[in-house]
Amino acid sequence: MIHLRNRLKGRFDPEWRLAIVLGLASIPFTVAFYWQSMPDYTHHVAPVFFAGVIGGILSHRTDLQARRVGERIGLVGSLAELWPLVDLLAFVSGLNQPLWFSGLQGIMLICFTLLVVLLSALIGKIGAILGRWALERTETYRSRLGEFTS
Repeated sequence: MIHLRNRLKGRFDPEWRLAIVLGLASIPFTVAFYWQSMPDYTHHVAPVFFAGVIGGILSHRTDLQARRVGERIGLVGSLAELWPLVDLLAFVSGLNQPLWFSGLQGIMLICFTLLVVLLSALIGKIGAILGRWALERTETYRSRLGEFTS
């Protein structure tokens, strides 16, 4: 286990490591929201957004680029979108319709899933930018408050 950890430590840059951890942490919440809204197939971006906020805060503490961390959190967090894609592809394949129409619907579903992945990356990026901004504002406020109290 230690040898594997040492090998992986040099393979990923710190931005990817943080994004993988926070993106994977957001997936169970996204799946839970999806499961609760099962007949509607809604995509909740709140878990990815809050993971992006946490990533922005942690990136400020470790001098990482918040935008890149947020994008990567969104990409990793969007892996939960494979479940609705597989569900909908299975549904489309079971419909009684011409084969070319099923193929067209499958292509449209894949394009829509790619659009949702890009949207998730954008939401993670916005969350990371806001998280870093909020932390910088509170640190500025604390430093100004420290000037007046001393």
